Amino acid sequence: PYSERFTKKCKTKSQLHIEKFIHDNARPGDVVFISNRRLVNTDRNRKDLDGYDWMTGDQFLEDISEFIFSIPKGVKVVLILPTPEFDTPPELCEPQWFRPYTSKSCSKVNPYSEIPILAPLKQMNNDILLFNPSHEICPDNNCKMFNDEQHRIFIDKNHLSDYSNNRYIYPSLVEF
Repeated sequence: PYSERFTKKCKTKSQLHIEKFIHDNARPGDVVFISNRRLVNTDRNRKDLDGYDWMTGDQFLEDISEFIFSIPKGVKVVLILPTPEFDTPPELCEPQWFRPYTSKSCSKVNPYSEIPILAPLKQMNNDILLFNPSHEICPDNNCKMFNDEQHRIFIDKNHLSDYSNNRYIYPSLVEF
């Protein structure tokens, strides 16, 4: 959904056009997926966005609520919760003969196992569903760059690999 907070960066307001398209065309029985990361790479150095987290900020709740409650009843909205972000690229997490042990920053506790701020939003509207991909890729709440068979879970610091999408996300999304 569109946010006034990003108007300085996105002068074309493309999100506003997408939102308008959904409002004009969504019908009961349709499903709208919303997936986003906290900040795009070009926004990481913006001082006005320091500490902004799209899933926990008041602005997010305001923007998403306004969007969800303005679409027709019976349209399901699936919020895809974020996946973890790492400080180390996967290349440095692969064991090598000269680096037999991986860095501690190649794994982390899942920061998105639950996002309590979304509970009231979900309770207000039965058409809101939460899909948490990190439940699949972070077994026992531990997120790693590679699985036990040494397949890459992440292709870089914050994007899932094709392997991950095929092996973990697709089956769980179909089941969901």
